[in-house]
Amino acid sequence: MYSWKQIRSGVTLVELLLSIAILGILGSVVILAINPTRQIGQANDAADTVNMSNIRGALNQYFAESTGYPTAITTSLQMICAEGYIDASCISLEGIITPVYIAEIPQKNSVNPPYSGYYVAIGDGGDVYLATSLPTPEPRRAYAFDGVNDNIPIATLSDASPMTFTFWAKNSVGNSRAFISNRIAGGRYFFGLSGTTQMFFFNNSGTPQSHLSTAITPNNGAWHHYAYVVGPNYVRMFFNNTQVYSGSTVLSKVGTRQFVLANDTNGYMATHMFDVRIYTGALLPTNIQHIYSFGASGIDPQVSNVLAWYKGDDTNTTVAYDSSGLGRHGTKTNITPATFHYQGSDVPYSFQNTVGFNLSDTLGYIPRNESNILYDVLGTLLQFSGF
Repeated sequence: MYSWKQIRSGVTLVELLLSIAILGILGSVVILAINPTRQIGQANDAADTVNMSNIRGALNQYFAESTGYPTAITTSLQMICAEGYIDASCISLEGIITPVYIAEIPQKNSVNPPYSGYYVAIGDGGDVYLATSLPTPEPRRAYAFDGVNDNIPIATLSDASPMTFTFWAKNSVGNSRAFISNRIAGGRYFFGLSGTTQMFFFNNSGTPQSHLSTAITPNNGAWHHYAYVVGPNYVRMFFNNTQVYSGSTVLSKVGTRQFVLANDTNGYMATHMFDVRIYTGALLPTNIQHIYSFGASGIDPQVSNVLAWYKGDDTNTTVAYDSSGLGRHGTKTNITPATFHYQGSDVPYSFQNTVGFNLSDTLGYIPRNESNILYDVLGTLLQFSGF
């Protein structure tokens, strides 16, 4: 007698759901392990590091044999042209470092010719630096002065000593006010804007002397770099690295007075400021150029005679920290802690690959890690948002 058994085909609903659950778990594990965005970011970081190292090595070999870098490379960051391209908006190193010192100019991922995607400049110490983006003053933490009663008393200076003030600012009110003055106890020096069309220096140390720059265009909502240089018998003003005034002045009184940000004897200034640097002595135009070109990236320009340096990146409610290491901290008066501000309208801070880079002792400027979603030094969450 034969015994028949029913042979079941297919699967039950429970088995199907269990299989789907297992596959889902395995898929999640694989995705987490692979993380395409992270892998792409790491690959781009590695490629940029290698490419910039190779370009820098080739330039240093050229330097050793030619006793100097190619003449097209200056102290300002410039885009290197892609291999096989010549364009007025970039500098070509083809035939200069290629093919002797490097086979060809490397190309950055996601950047199309005629640009290679890499910038080059000669730093203050004479070394060559590479970057994947230009320094930019935004987004930056900055002191936001409301023009009503906000101010920050800062360091003290001798009335008779040469001095230099440099800083980044964007303005929201078109009236004549001082960015910096020693208005406390009868101020003698005022550094500011006249109707947002001219920079001014008012010297009240003896016979009142008013100095006005040529016309400038500090558009409201845009970051600009200002520098006021007062020598033993002259004053110079710089706007975005361009000298806009040079004239004679006399520092005739002796004494020491405290300076203050965004306040003078006429009232308060509505503005945003960061990277405020004070130097004892009159800096040279080359020093101003270096601070303008590299200071906005947060790199110390390493210029001597620094008296105080207020980065504007602190979140303390009462103290404006002096980053020079000399302890000349300012006192926030009515002002809120430093907040992030973009050029133009203020928007929430979000990490962008094109916004910055870090300084490497061996490689020069290298991009911030594209693959990392971490906290910045101020404790603010960085949000990776693509290439």
